[in-house]
Amino acid sequence: MSTQHPDQHYIEAIRTGDTAVLRRLIAESYPPVERWICQNSGAPADAEDVFGDALEAVFRKLSQGATIELTARFSTYIFSICKKQWLKRLNKKKSGGGVSLHAPEVLSLETDEWMTALHDSETMNFLRKKLGQLAESCRQLLELCWSDERLSMEDIAVRMGFASAGYASKRKHQCIQILKKSIWEDPLADQYL
Repeated sequence: MSTQHPDQHYIEAIRTGDTAVLRRLIAESYPPVERWICQNSGAPADAEDVFGDALEAVFRKLSQGATIELTARFSTYIFSICKKQWLKRLNKKKSGGGVSLHAPEVLSLETDEWMTALHDSETMNFLRKKLGQLAESCRQLLELCWSDERLSMEDIAVRMGFASAGYASKRKHQCIQILKKSIWEDPLADQYL
C-alpha cells in the first residue's frame, strides 16, 4: 500500500469545503501563480480569476467522483493548471497576431516533476505515446532521467555509455527539445494539454 502525499489533505479540503485549510492552501499556493501571471502579461486580477477557475475545476472534477492522488506538492499541481489556463487565455487574446504561445516551454520538461503535475490519464497516455515515438536512445535517456531511482547524471552517463555527465546532460536537453517539438506539432496536443 502506497503512502499518501503530505499535501493530499488539500484535495480533501476542496472536496469538503474546509475553509480553514482552504485559507492556508490559498496563502501557500496563490503567490507563485500571481507572480508568474504578472510576469507574463497579466495583472493581479487576472491571477485571481485564473486561480479561482483552477480551484473550481479541481472541485468540479472531485464532485464528479474523480480521484486525485498527489505525487507532488499541491502548489505544483495547482500552478500547472493555472499556467495552462493563463496560456490558453493569452492565446485567445493574441490569436491572429502571428504569435503562438503554444511554445514547447508550456510544459516544463526540464525536471522530473513534470509528470506529477499531470492529473488526466488521457494526457499521460498522450505523453507516453510521444515518448515512445522518440528514438530508442532518447527514450531510454529520458526514462532514466525521470525514473524513481533519482540517478545522477554521472550514473546515467555510465548506463548509457556516454563519455561524461556533461555529454549526458547535453543529450538530455536535446532529447527534451525533440520531445517538446513532437508534442506541440501534434494536432491533438490542444486536446490533451
